[in-house]
Amino acid sequence: MSYTVGMTITYQTLVDENGKPTAAQIPWEQFELIQRKLGEDGDDTAINEEWCDELNRRAKDIDEGRVDLVDGEDFLRRLRAV
Repeated sequence: MSYTVGMTITYQTLVDENGKPTAAQIPWEQFELIQRKLGEDGDDTAINEEWCDELNRRAKDIDEGRVDLVDGEDFLRRLRAV
């Protein structure tokens, strides 16, 4: 699977009564784009367990505010300046 550099996904986080994130909503057009991108290579191989654990850890860090997120365009601008 490949990712498009500069792809921005706008989303809204839904939380439960305790403020815990429970889901994220994205516009339907972005969902369809992601669905098409994921289906381009025809690879339906499952993500290995170790990588899945790492992705879950990173998502939890984001949800719980332990990391500072950087806008993709800002990151590329900083990278080009180096």
